[in-house]
Amino acid sequence: MRLEIPAGVKIPTCGNCGARWFDEATAATLDEALEPIYQRTLRNRLQDDLGILQGRGLTEARIEEALGVSRGYLSRLRSGSRTPSRELVVAVAYMAKDKADPPFAETIFPGGRRAAG
Repeated sequence: MRLEIPAGVKIPTCGNCGARWFDEATAATLDEALEPIYQRTLRNRLQDDLGILQGRGLTEARIEEALGVSRGYLSRLRSGSRTPSRELVVAVAYMAKDKADPPFAETIFPGGRRAAG
């Protein structure tokens, strides 16, 4: 995943060689500026991949079952009332990439491990 550094975030740069460095204050500023962009990117990726799965005829309930998350959880994520974990987004991305019909989380999490929700 690639995130662009917002234009308003100033990163200390050496005037001689152009090298950038991150002190603690710069890192904290950057974290604060990137967090909403990161969360939006996770939500968008999840939306896209859920669309792929549903386009294959899988219901939200079946996807939730495969992921081991509670019923209605994906709906709450879609509405924006919850923020998806990166682990869940990765699991759904793998399911969307899986060409098996239907793609099951068991192929992603051998031994019954489930996506964190």
